[in-house]
Amino acid sequence: MVKISIALIDRRIERPEIAFPSEGASGAVVEFFGVVRGREGGKPIVALDYESYRAMARKELERVAEEVARLGLCHEFVLIHRVGMVPVGEPSLYLRVAAERRGTAFRIAEEAIQKLKADVPIWKTAVASPSQETLAEVAGEGTPSTMDGSRRGRTSDD
Repeated sequence: MVKISIALIDRRIERPEIAFPSEGASGAVVEFFGVVRGREGGKPIVALDYESYRAMARKELERVAEEVARLGLCHEFVLIHRVGMVPVGEPSLYLRVAAERRGTAFRIAEEAIQKLKADVPIWKTAVASPSQETLAEVAGEGTPSTMDGSRRGRTSDD
């Protein structure tokens, strides 16, 4: 049985503790922080503003967790996504996967992030420095970009 923990929060992400020694089934624990960079679409920013349809986002995050946990012997899946204004240098996403083997843990983490970006209704808008308008307006995009980059201006490594 996989222990799944999902949270959408509107405050700074605090890294959850890992209890060691573990139960002994997991040979690998992978952690990932998605941190807001100082540039979006090649322009300097001060923050990203994340919006979500919370009820659906939570449901989709739970579905993603269940799907990717089936990729291998996953024992724990923790995902925290921050919504609201996230300043440059702070994490907007935390993911932890505990699995039997290292390759499985990394594969589950990567797949979870790709599915999150493609399927979960969380949108972001870049916030430019106070002397600039939001980058979405500067680029002529009046709506926030989606996590999967369907609103252009994102690179494949986001």
